Amino acid sequence: NDAGTVQSMSKQILIHAKAGDNYNCLYAVARSLRLAYEFQESKKVAFTMLEQLGERLPRPTDDAGVAADIEEMKLMLQGMTNEFILNMKETNDKKRDILLLNIYEDLTFLFLFIDQERIPDVSLRMAQITLSNGLCSMSPVACTHFATVLVTIGDTELGYRLGTLALRLLDKPSAQRHASAVIAFVGTLVSWVAEPLQSIVDSHLLGIQYGQRNGD
Repeated sequence: NDAGTVQSMSKQILIHAKAGDNYNCLYAVARSLRLAYEFQESKKVAFTMLEQLGERLPRPTDDAGVAADIEEMKLMLQGMTNEFILNMKETNDKKRDILLLNIYEDLTFLFLFIDQERIPDVSLRMAQITLSNGLCSMSPVACTHFATVLVTIGDTELGYRLGTLALRLLDKPSAQRHASAVIAFVGTLVSWVAEPLQSIVDSHLLGIQYGQRNGD
């Protein structure tokens, strides 16, 4: 990637992007900037989109509201059976929810490099969108990211439950495109808390197979 060219083009798109149809272009710019290691520019584009879409910006973990909202989400999950979540209706605003989940997922990778303290709130917001609005193709990804957060903060039982639920959500045809990433992440970051370490290798091999099949 030519970082200078990507940065220059992103500025022009930001100037001219007014209508919702341009958000996919903005998302592509944010992702390209991240892949070109222009992390601050990528963050600026992503945050601009979130503000235009009426979202609050991701909070660091020392924000008292983050811990409180995570506890609220844990209670919500504990009150839902797996079958209830698997049979949830599809979101009524699929285009917007998928866009938001894509933006937030990209931010989780971006924040690994520049601001890891905001990753839990990003993953939380992904879970909130799915459980409040309904299912979409990105729902297994959202569950995977929040499952990782739960395992990280020590709630391994609920994290493992949500991780295995993410794998079951892959049975839905629209979610198959994300199978490679979900299987790899759940296998590496979640399943180890309850399964033999050998399962990590098996998950990676299975993830590779799905990736080759889906072009991911």
